[in-house]
Amino acid sequence: MMLCFFLSCAPRANRWGLPQNDYTYQVPEKIDDGWEYSDLKAEGVDPKKINELMINILKGDIKNIHSILLVKNGKLIFEEYFYGYIRDTKHIMYSASKSVTSIVVGIAVDQNMIPDVDQKVYEYFPEYKDTKWVNQKYDIRLKHLLTMSAGIDWVDWKYPHHDARNSTGAMVRSGDWIKFVLDRDAIERPGDRFNYSDGLAMLLGVIIKNSTGMYADEFAEKHLFTPLGISDYSWRKSPDGSVITAWGLSLKPRDMAKIGYLFQKNGRWNGNQIVSQKWVNESTKAHMTQAHMKDVPIGSGFGYQWWCGKTNINNQVYELYYAAGMGGQYIFVCPSLNLVAVITSSTIGNPLGELRPQAMMTDYILPAILPPEPS
Repeated sequence: MMLCFFLSCAPRANRWGLPQNDYTYQVPEKIDDGWEYSDLKAEGVDPKKINELMINILKGDIKNIHSILLVKNGKLIFEEYFYGYIRDTKHIMYSASKSVTSIVVGIAVDQNMIPDVDQKVYEYFPEYKDTKWVNQKYDIRLKHLLTMSAGIDWVDWKYPHHDARNSTGAMVRSGDWIKFVLDRDAIERPGDRFNYSDGLAMLLGVIIKNSTGMYADEFAEKHLFTPLGISDYSWRKSPDGSVITAWGLSLKPRDMAKIGYLFQKNGRWNGNQIVSQKWVNESTKAHMTQAHMKDVPIGSGFGYQWWCGKTNINNQVYELYYAAGMGGQYIFVCPSLNLVAVITSSTIGNPLGELRPQAMMTDYILPAILPPEPS
């Protein structure tokens, strides 16, 4: 009975079924999935800092981590799983799904199926002519959905989802999620203020469908996932059949890393341009800065459904951008270091999940790569 208790709590068990506390680095297993492989030292990564991180996870000092992957110089150099998760386990990305949705929108823009980001949103919803957005012709553009600055009455982070005052929870409980969003009042000028909204990300999925003739998951499979060699994924749908582009995508961590590396390479994968460099640049630029934001950590910015910011390590400032999901689901990209990091975490009972992977990046992963502090 005690053994079962240990197994249920320990990040990893050894060959005797007891909690594993030691760690020996191994190069990720080579399979035919499109990745090149290398080891930490060969790519200039300090194994001591990575070993320190692993020991702290295995000892339970850093909790709830399910996977860590590092891609340096285009090569997969580090891959570890915990709590029974393995390489082939798909992981729910929650709001990191929004960043993938943005890529799909960008591909539709590149192919002229969506004219541009200045297109008025109500024009994509003629079937909802009785809603406020469409009936009153709100001056909300596609770019306002992408940057979470539509200026509508929406309350998300202030209350938990089960609270009646939380707009996302109310949307989920409604009979028609899209109608619920399109009936929100306009209370501010679009573009003036960042206000996080799952509802805006849901509209992006319907815009993809109404402009391309394909549901968002189908369009993503044809134009994004298949070119990247991603075949095993799932994307949840709402009761009315809409793809949950706000939080419903599940991917394997290696495939999450492909999304990050696609952006690090300015939209290219294996020599093919999947999404334009222009879209990558616009997506990872801080359209919403601290001046537009309240209740957001200092230094954060927001692009087209991607977070962006800076970090100071060894008195040197490095820019990075990332996809982030509830409970600590992250795709980090640091272009100047040719680094992509994927971290997945527990989505239940993990109130510090959003902060823990960021601390892992600043305390262990980036210091393992960066040169010493200048004198």
